[in-house]
Amino acid sequence: MNSDDRFDGMYMNLAQQCRGIDPLLDSVFGFLRRKTDFFTGPPGQSNGPEMAVAKVMEIVEKHRKIAGKEMEEKVKKMEKVKEKKRKEKEERAKVEAKKTSSPSESVLEVNNDGAFDVSSSPSSLPSPPPPQQILS
Repeated sequence: MNSDDRFDGMYMNLAQQCRGIDPLLDSVFGFLRRKTDFFTGPPGQSNGPEMAVAKVMEIVEKHRKIAGKEMEEKVKKMEKVKEKKRKEKEERAKVEAKKTSSPSESVLEVNNDGAFDVSSSPSSLPSPPPPQQILS
């Protein structure tokens, strides 16, 4: 468990009790105001409020950059998945096209006399010459 998520359970509980982000932040800053010198600075320091605002902005900017990088990575990952699915779909379409364009096996029917009826089935063989009449 890294330092970013070790208090997640406690923060989630707080967020649920506060019922939102704004009340949660208000609660955190209220705690800092009441129980620490975050807003006033150490005794004898006159720029405490400015330092507090600067520190908050520094931390917000740090996490904004992290969130931006995470979002970029998520978008790249989604694009890779989308590209993979597109390629798979193209491949399936090629396979289907091959199946439909390849000559299918034809079924030869047997006549009543037991001979094969090839007249209705397509054939790649040339048709036989017509029978010749024998004159006698």
